[in-house]
Amino acid sequence: MYAAAGRSEISLLMSMSYGFTDGDYDGSSLSIVGRNRTGVFRMARGYAVIKTVSANARGDAVVHYNVTVYAPRL
Repeated sequence: MYAAAGRSEISLLMSMSYGFTDGDYDGSSLSIVGRNRTGVFRMARGYAVIKTVSANARGDAVVHYNVTVYAPRL
């Protein structure tokens, strides 16, 4: 999926997900999300631990994200 992202310049937001179904990585996934220009987070890696705090029958939810990012020094 690509979408316009930016106010003072033309840039695209890219979102891709890959699901592995065989071999050593069977059952794992890899997601890539971000603008074309990544700045200091270029080549960064990390993970998010997600916990639903509350939810109701309408589908409204409060979700807590604990995100850890490792970014190489440029």
